[in-house]
Amino acid sequence: MAREKFRFWLDMNKDEELGLAEQIDELKTQRLFTATIRDGIRLVCSLRREEWGVLFTLFPWIEREINERIMQLYQEANERPIQIIQQQAVQIGQGAPPPSGPRAMQTPQLAAPIEDDDEIGDLIKKDTSTTSAANFLKSMNNLVG
Repeated sequence: MAREKFRFWLDMNKDEELGLAEQIDELKTQRLFTATIRDGIRLVCSLRREEWGVLFTLFPWIEREINERIMQLYQEANERPIQIIQQQAVQIGQGAPPPSGPRAMQTPQLAAPIEDDDEIGDLIKKDTSTTSAANFLKSMNNLVG
């Protein structure tokens, strides 16, 4: 069984490193220093590789929190367009709530086209027969022949 010891220095003149020294003393009294060093190195290295697995293993509550926030954002994103449409409908209706069902569009009346017998007669050949089957067969013959 090969074991190796690693040493590092802290500069006690720096507030941040002095704080680390105090945390190290606390971890040592709880016999958690070595495990914390191992976990910390694993965590930092995995995050540098943009992998979140170690983070979620060590801190499962972070994964739960992220998932909850994602679901909340997803729901808000789906509800937001509906809210915008409802707000616009109220504004368009001058304060009236949006209709509960479909309604007819308001469009201007268009005048019927004026027939010019000289031009239309050349373009359209009127069939005055009343037998729809005969009309259909005649049309089919025109397509084939």
